[in-house]
Amino acid sequence: MRDYKNIWAEINTYRSADQEILLNIRNGGFQKEDGGYSNEFYELLADYEKTAELCGK
Repeated sequence: MRDYKNIWAEINTYRSADQEILLNIRNGGFQKEDGGYSNEFYELLADYEKTAELCGK
């Protein structure tokens, strides 16, 4: 059985180091004029997904 107490200790919901990039995403900084998103956005998304996947193992 997993020790869920340790898992909750590892979750970081305050991401001060990422605040600038997250605000940029929220404010449409990666959105193209046609409503799509830039390649840089998808690269960031892939990095976050990979990190989340690794944390889940």
